[in-house]
Amino acid sequence: MENVGQTTGLIIIALAYAGLGVMVVLGSISVTRKIFSPRAEQMFYALILIPIAAFYWAFVAYFESSRALVLESSAIILFTALALAGLKNVWALCLGYVLHGLWDGVHEVAAHFSFAATDSLEITEIPLAYGIACAAYDIGIAFYFLSRKKAWQQAAIAKPAAAS
Repeated sequence: MENVGQTTGLIIIALAYAGLGVMVVLGSISVTRKIFSPRAEQMFYALILIPIAAFYWAFVAYFESSRALVLESSAIILFTALALAGLKNVWALCLGYVLHGLWDGVHEVAAHFSFAATDSLEITEIPLAYGIACAAYDIGIAFYFLSRKKAWQQAAIAKPAAAS
């Protein structure tokens, strides 16, 4: 940071974007609980993690960060695997979202403290405060998953029994 004004501005922007992330969590919860059964809700959140993670390919393209493609793709593969495991396992889903939130945070910190590149690795740039909003969402929604764990597990058990 170059000066107090910049630091103050960043803090205000960070707080606003963190608040936005929390509001999106609340909106997501409100909508998904109304339109999905518990089983479908878990499946929705598991499958939505894939495009959330894959969005980093758009940043690689936009910011022309071709050196970041391998690292970002590796992370996307990890999050996709956790998302697929999260179709049945709440803990895998929570882990996927928490790790993705941390990944967003790493990008945000790298953007402000210029350690995004080494000789062999680079992470892509992201828009200002994007990582803050997404980390707030990812971690907040993971806490919601824990509150839904019992309902989702009961729905997964009841589903096969109902088909018999």
